[in-house]
Amino acid sequence: MEEREDGGKGEKTINDSMTKSSSILHPPFLPFLPFFHFLLDRNSGHIFEARY
Repeated sequence: MEEREDGGKGEKTINDSMTKSSSILHPPFLPFLPFFHFLLDRNSGHIFEARY
C-alpha cells in the first residue's frame, strides 16, 4: 500500500511540476509579447510595418 502511494505521488509530483512550470512560464510571456510588440512598434514602426 505504501509503495503504491509513493509511486502515485511521484507521478503526480512530476505532472504538477510540469503544469506549474508551464503555468509560470506562459503568463509572463503573454503580457511580454504585446509589450515587446509595442516597444518595437514605437522604436521602429516603419521597419516593423515593412516587415509585417
